[in-house]
Amino acid sequence: MTMPVVSRRAVRNSNQEWTGPFVAFASFRTGKSLASRARRCMRLIDDIRPLFMRGAELPENTGPHGVGTTRIHVRAPETASRSGRPIAVQLWYPTDRTETDTSKLGWIRRLAHLTWAAARHDAPLAHSRTKFPLITYVPNDDGRHDDNTFTLANLASHGFVLAAIADPFRDAGVSAPPIGGEAPRSVAETAALLCAHRIRCGVKTASAMLDGLAALTPDDARSATWAGRLDLARVGILGYALGGAVAAATTLADPRYVVAANLDGNRRGQAELIKAPYLLMLSDESVPDKESPAHTSEASPRSGAYRHAQHQAALPHSHVIEIAETKREHFSDRLVFPSWLASTHQRLPNFKRIRAIIDSYTVAFFRTYLQSAPHPLMCVRHSPYAEVRFVHAPPEYADWMHGEPAGRG
Repeated sequence: MTMPVVSRRAVRNSNQEWTGPFVAFASFRTGKSLASRARRCMRLIDDIRPLFMRGAELPENTGPHGVGTTRIHVRAPETASRSGRPIAVQLWYPTDRTETDTSKLGWIRRLAHLTWAAARHDAPLAHSRTKFPLITYVPNDDGRHDDNTFTLANLASHGFVLAAIADPFRDAGVSAPPIGGEAPRSVAETAALLCAHRIRCGVKTASAMLDGLAALTPDDARSATWAGRLDLARVGILGYALGGAVAAATTLADPRYVVAANLDGNRRGQAELIKAPYLLMLSDESVPDKESPAHTSEASPRSGAYRHAQHQAALPHSHVIEIAETKREHFSDRLVFPSWLASTHQRLPNFKRIRAIIDSYTVAFFRTYLQSAPHPLMCVRHSPYAEVRFVHAPPEYADWMHGEPAGRG
């Protein structure tokens, strides 16, 4: 039995507005060109996705703008310490259009990454401003620039341009430091050395990417949209897991990055405090169990990282918070749609509220320090969310609570 084919004339002349997967399939069968068929196939996938993903529960952007996305390659000038290789960057940006992605390759991106946030591919940049503030995004050590699309799209809806670096640790395996030495190293020491090396590579890539964006010219048709439209004088950086440690370290190495947000990244081996405005969000698994003797020792990496976070919290423009009942992967798209293959990645029953907390604090932070629009969440050291706990400074900072609120000045 074969499915009847609906003619183009019948579809065009029908007075009834047909919606749903069946009409999308009929439209796909009757498309004239590959582009039109791809657009209709995209609509079909959008109709089917909610059946598997509970699409009605997917987070929505909270900003006034529509969201566009595109992929570009930038190349920083070659130097003695840098190869000048092209860097792939996925841009998320505000647009005046509100439609979702209907491009001919959009359905392929959706299949490859089912939790890809709603955005229109290659949409024109919004005209509300001459230049838009830029936020660089550094992913986890697996190098997937699309591991946090909902956070990036939400920030873009508030008037930021997000530049997600694809594989910022690409050169780490090529130029890795030798593991051997005069004395045999423990597994922990070896892991710490490799982690520190990857962080350094991530910092170099973030700086090179910014150099590449600054070198864009209107002569290139692909980059003409972005030449002169990004505010590169004051740039923020956001990172998840290892990318969060890279974000913090980048503000110490590159003065163009004036603010940093860290989504549960462990700065193991980095003792220097971040003097720039800094947002650090920790999961429950990053906080040492006070009832467990194994994690109360100062030698424990988990306890040492938390102790470092306490010292960081003493600085006036640092915002260090814990979010109860969360794991590290909950600061990525896995909060919304956990992996089917990993039984440990369970979606939280209150995932929509946790998503709202993460989005609220990231937006409030970057609006306060990049858009000069102070937000109430950044002006106090307590939270309207019961799940949020502020990390307090150690006892030696006795005057900390009597200082000015973190978001002022």
